[in-house]
Amino acid sequence: MNIRFHIWLVVLIALAPLSHAAETNSWFPGALSLKLTPALPTNYMVVSANPAAKGTKEMDILDGVIWSPERTAHQFEFGGNGKLNEATEPLFHVAITPLVTQRAGTEQFTNEKALEAKSKAAGLTNVRISKTKWGNYPVLSMTFENPLDGARMFVAWVGANLPEEWTALINYRVPQGKGHPTKEELKVWERFLSETQAQK
Repeated sequence: MNIRFHIWLVVLIALAPLSHAAETNSWFPGALSLKLTPALPTNYMVVSANPAAKGTKEMDILDGVIWSPERTAHQFEFGGNGKLNEATEPLFHVAITPLVTQRAGTEQFTNEKALEAKSKAAGLTNVRISKTKWGNYPVLSMTFENPLDGARMFVAWVGANLPEEWTALINYRVPQGKGHPTKEELKVWERFLSETQAQK
């Protein structure tokens, strides 16, 4: 009986951190809890981008979160540095966007049909748009070059399949300047789009 009790205790102790991590270490915390496992480098972590959360340490995608390596995560945590273009490592900024919604009951986004034409009319160059799905979540992605500085930009909208028609805007940023994006930085984005999976 004592042996069984000790085995059960060991199992509980071993599982406790795992269940806690599953509840508190979501990549999409708060208002829009997408059941997704993003394909990110293993050294990435998630932190709040909201200055108001500094006291509570709470994260909510409604206010924005950052996915990045630890050093960069702490640089931009709680809005410590609001200039994301000053990052020296790649990062993802993720937040709910009111500007683009998912049409209720469909896999269509409100910006989808006119996106390429409007982007080109705005002067964006090398515009590439694609659509995929992560499980039941529709994903509209776009890459382009900023005509002002030639910086390569990467964005994706993920439909949450909710009556409220919410979407998450995922903005992947690489360091600015000559030599960027590197092949490795491009692979992070490509792998993110192709290997992110819906949780079962």
